[in-house]
Amino acid sequence: MRRSSRWPGPPRGRRIWCVDLRAGDYEDRESLDAALEGVDTLMFISASEIGKRVSQHRNVIEAAKSRGVKRVVYTSLLHADRSPISLADEHRPD
Repeated sequence: MRRSSRWPGPPRGRRIWCVDLRAGDYEDRESLDAALEGVDTLMFISASEIGKRVSQHRNVIEAAKSRGVKRVVYTSLLHADRSPISLADEHRPD
């Protein structure tokens, strides 16, 4: 198992066993390419920065494609297709 984060250190107060920690910043395509090398399945958690999600998500998807990731599991906003909250706009498909 591999965990990628803008902050590649272990979470505060927790120990992670048998996990390969790698840096991967949604705004840094090169770091994503390195983090996704050898990955078969990507658990992709939506970016949290309003106004930047589209470009950040594009970086993740393009890096995943270039590294041959076979499956992407994506978390989004619940009912983004019909939610009235403003955060949903960036989660709706084009």
